[in-house]
Amino acid sequence: MKKITIIILVAILFLQIAEAQETGCVSGNCDDGKGTYVFKSGNKYVGSFKDGMFNGKGIYTRTDGTKYEGEYKNDLMQGKGTYYYSDGSKYIGDFKNGNMHGEGTYYFVSGSKYVGEFIDDNFSGEGTFFYADGDKYKGEWKNGYRDGNGKMTYNSGEYYDGSWYEGMKHGSGKYKFSNGRFFEGDYRFDLRNGEGTVTTKTYTYTGDWIDGNKHGKGKLEYKSGSKYVGDFENNFFHGKGTYTSYNGDTYTGDFEYDKYSGTGEFRTTEGSVYKGEFKNDLFNGNGEYVDYNGSRYVGEWKNGNKDGKGKYTSYTNSVYEGDFVNDKKHGKGVFITSDGDKFEGDFKQGLFNGTGKIVYKDGGSYEGGFKDNLYDGQGTYTFSEGSKYNGEWKKGNQHGIGVYISTDGWRYEGSWKDGRKHGEGKYRDKNGQEKKGIWREDELYRET
Repeated sequence: MKKITIIILVAILFLQIAEAQETGCVSGNCDDGKGTYVFKSGNKYVGSFKDGMFNGKGIYTRTDGTKYEGEYKNDLMQGKGTYYYSDGSKYIGDFKNGNMHGEGTYYFVSGSKYVGEFIDDNFSGEGTFFYADGDKYKGEWKNGYRDGNGKMTYNSGEYYDGSWYEGMKHGSGKYKFSNGRFFEGDYRFDLRNGEGTVTTKTYTYTGDWIDGNKHGKGKLEYKSGSKYVGDFENNFFHGKGTYTSYNGDTYTGDFEYDKYSGTGEFRTTEGSVYKGEFKNDLFNGNGEYVDYNGSRYVGEWKNGNKDGKGKYTSYTNSVYEGDFVNDKKHGKGVFITSDGDKFEGDFKQGLFNGTGKIVYKDGGSYEGGFKDNLYDGQGTYTFSEGSKYNGEWKKGNQHGIGVYISTDGWRYEGSWKDGRKHGEGKYRDKNGQEKKGIWREDELYRET
């Protein structure tokens, strides 16, 4: 009895092992009908067969967790079906020759979804992609890429509507930004390239673009009324151009990185004109400035100021030619007043300072020291009628020791104060008579 029991147990064990290792058609009709077919890999098909191949509806389950449930033709997925991926994503739709082909919906595990046309397992044709973050693309696809015409709407409210190539904006299109900015024009590989117009809250630009930047010829018009027409480089005014300010002032010439730099012409609405060299928006180098009131300067400039050698003619026809520093006469120069008086000598901060000579139109002259436009220091004044003073000066007056020789023949040599004989002195009249004494306010106070 015990021997029989052991034999039965062994038989059952061999039967279980045989069933566990059974492959191929394990049940049903796997030639023409319904059946179950198990592959050596562990993959399994349950469904309809015809001529020994999967034909009709069936379920194919792989050991890696993927599964297809749908229609077959000659061992290939064909018709309607659902494909479950091991990562949790899923496709529901048309199949052809074993591939997703036709209309269908692909669900990503991230929550994104594609609804549209497929060709050979790729999004191709018309389709809509719903992104998990709320973005949405509706349009044409090719080989899994946005390709053709389509509209991409972003969760921020921005959108692009236009041509695409391999997933990138490429061709003509329109882009609206969340801040209100709007672009319409050409794209190349996701960047603005070609011709286009961008409109913002503050300006409108129409012209050339390269790699997303304003580059080439273009026109930029500000809402304030200012305008630039000319060359651009990497979003800067750069090259030749014309800038018109909202107040009507105009500059035409060279630009470097948004600045007037090079040679150009600047005109104000009042009528003032500068022609010459610029640097960083300022007159710099050689140039000519004609003020609306008629004044004119021709010469050197630095940081917007007359600086260096130059000639200035005022609207009253006075003329200065010489050195300038920080917009003021400074250094050596010649100044001729509108009345004809002429000064030649040293200037400091716009005034006669140092040594010089002034000749008046009436024939009088002074040569010597100056301070703040006044005779100061040692100098000689020759009066138009021939009288002469040679000596010390202070604040425009004879002051200190000096000699006055009159054309009438008298002579005074001694101390002066505020333009008058004052202090010790010696006086000789035209007849040769001399007096020595102390003078007070031009009068002999006491003889010595």
